[in-house]
Amino acid sequence: MKKRIVIVGGGFAGVKLAHELSNDKAFEVTLITPRNRFEYHGAMYRSATGKSPLEVVVPLAEIFDDSLNVRVELDAVVELRPQTKEVEGESGRVYSYDYLVMAVGYEVNFFNIPGMALHAEHMYDIASAIKLRHRLVGAFRSAGKKPVSVSVIGAGPTGVEIASDIRNFSRVVAGMHGIEGLSVNVRLIEASDHVLPMLSAKSSKTAEKRLKELDVEVLLGSKVTAAAADSIDVDGKTLHSDVTIWTAGNRANGLFASYPDIFTIGDRGRVQVSEYFNANSPDIFVIGDAADTKYAGMAQTAIHNAIALADNLKRASNQQKWLSYAPKQPEYVVPIGGEWALLETEDGVIDGSEGWHARREADRWVLENFLVYDVAHKHWQRGERLAEF
Repeated sequence: MKKRIVIVGGGFAGVKLAHELSNDKAFEVTLITPRNRFEYHGAMYRSATGKSPLEVVVPLAEIFDDSLNVRVELDAVVELRPQTKEVEGESGRVYSYDYLVMAVGYEVNFFNIPGMALHAEHMYDIASAIKLRHRLVGAFRSAGKKPVSVSVIGAGPTGVEIASDIRNFSRVVAGMHGIEGLSVNVRLIEASDHVLPMLSAKSSKTAEKRLKELDVEVLLGSKVTAAAADSIDVDGKTLHSDVTIWTAGNRANGLFASYPDIFTIGDRGRVQVSEYFNANSPDIFVIGDAADTKYAGMAQTAIHNAIALADNLKRASNQQKWLSYAPKQPEYVVPIGGEWALLETEDGVIDGSEGWHARREADRWVLENFLVYDVAHKHWQRGERLAEF
C-alpha cells in the first residue's frame, strides 16, 4: 500500500520534500499550496530593487513536470481533522493522509504597532516585492526637488539587503526616466544594539561599516511605535518617511495556534517538534521556518529539514529505524550594496567581491535543489537582468 503524504505549503521545505519523494513508488504525494509557483525568498530584495522577478519565481510545473506521484493542489488548508486523518481546503475539498506535513512557514508580524500594517511595505512574497518596487519608483518620480526618505525597519539580513540597495536603485530609476537631481535618504532602524543580530560581533561591525560607506543612516537601540502615510514614530520622535519598509518580524502561521492539542508554540514563536519533526502526533510533522529547530529561518535549514524527513519516510517504508535530525550550521551570506556581500562560516568572515561570488553560488545552489542544472542556471542568470518599470 502506498503511503499518502499530504504536504501543506509550497515554500522551500514543502516543495523540497515533495521533490525528494518524487517518483518513489512507495508514496502518493499531494502538495497543497495557494500558488502555482515556488518563490525564492532569499533574492526577493533584488526584485524589489529592479532585477527580474523571473530569477525568484519558478513555476511548480517546471519542478514536477516529470513526477508521476506528486499532485499539486492549488488550495489553502483551513481545517485539520486529525481524528479522521483529513484536512479541508478553502475550496471545500477534503484530503486524506497517512502522514501530514505542515510546511506553511510564517506570516508577517507587525506586533500591533499602530498604522504599520496599513502603511508599511514588506517582501513576504513576489507580489509584495513588486508592489514595493512600484512604491519606490513612484516616490522617486514624484520627488521633485525634495529628498525622498526611505525607512527600513529591522536590521536582519532582509533589512540590510534592501536598505543597502535602495540608493543604487534610485540612480537606475533616475537614468531610465531622466530625473535630475534625485536625492534619497535611507535609514535602517533596529531595536537591538547592532545590525545582523544573529551573526557574530565581527560580522555586525563589518556590516555596519559597509552601510555607513553607502550613506545608510543606522539607528540602533531604536523602537518604532507608530506609522502613518508619510511618517513613523521612533523613540518619541516623528520622522518623515515617504516609504516605510517592514522587515522586523514574523510569526508561525495562525493555523498552528488554532490547534493547541496538536501544536505547541515555543518561546521563539515556532512549533516545538521532536527529533523526527513530529508535532504532538506521530502522524503530523512540521518542517521549515515554522519548526523550532536549530538555525530555523534559513533556506538552507528548510531544505535540510525536508531531506531529513524524506529520508525517514523512506526508511519507514522499508521498516528501518528512523534517524534523529542533525542540524547543519548554514553559511550566512548577506549582500550589502552592489556586488559586495558578507560571508560568515565556521572558519571566519569574508567580505567584498569574494563574498558576493559566494552569495551568487548559494543562489544557484538553492535553485539546483529543485530543478535540473540547465533550467536552474537559466533562472539564476535572469537575476542579472533589469525588469521593466
